[in-house]
Amino acid sequence: MLSTIVRRLGYGVLILIGVNLATFFLFFTVNTPDDMARLNIGGKRVTQEQIVKWKAERGYDKPLYVNDAREGSERYTDTIFWDRSVSLFTLNFGRSDSESAGDIGYQVRERMAVSLQLALPLFLLQVIASTAFALLLAGEVVVGVGNIYASEALFQAGIRPTTRAARLSRPRLARLHHAVRDVLTRAVAKGGSTLRDFSNTQGESGYFQLEAMVYGRAAQPCKVCATPIRSIRQGQRATFFCPLCQKA
Repeated sequence: MLSTIVRRLGYGVLILIGVNLATFFLFFTVNTPDDMARLNIGGKRVTQEQIVKWKAERGYDKPLYVNDAREGSERYTDTIFWDRSVSLFTLNFGRSDSESAGDIGYQVRERMAVSLQLALPLFLLQVIASTAFALLLAGEVVVGVGNIYASEALFQAGIRPTTRAARLSRPRLARLHHAVRDVLTRAVAKGGSTLRDFSNTQGESGYFQLEAMVYGRAAQPCKVCATPIRSIRQGQRATFFCPLCQKA
């Protein structure tokens, strides 16, 4: 689970960097600092002196990517790219080029708390509301567990599919882990599960579904306690469980 979260965060960082680089490149391909100065100063008769002054005041009098007038790391840090693009990753948003917009960093700091108050509870709610069954079906968390084997593994572990994943204790998680491995091992030994037209590379059907304790047995008596098996849908997939053997 931790590796999945780290991997997802890594993907997000790479996407953020890519979008940042692409936006900067495309923007300055279309607009030069001189064009930006003319647009912001306004008026039909903008002098070169006004353009030079506007660029100097906002840091646009530097080279875009490499400053050959500097030495060492300053060749790359004393550039428009560093000031306007790389600095964003340190949350240094600077000021807007428009006189009326003011300090962007101040605006972000003022509004960030409100945004986080809305976003964090929704994120935590999604994490808590993730059920054990949906967690097993998530291919990036557990590979090879479909709704058939998820139902069987949860039954073997005594966990109801509607149980919140965040509520599972370490012993119950260990029991579920053992159940998943056991169910998959037995399924492989039986050639998998054939519901319609599945067959292996030798053209043979799988027979694990014949040993299913709950899957596909809605309203039939549980093989352990004789309680009728129930069926529900989660994530557009059918799952089966015993209300008595899987109390929570």
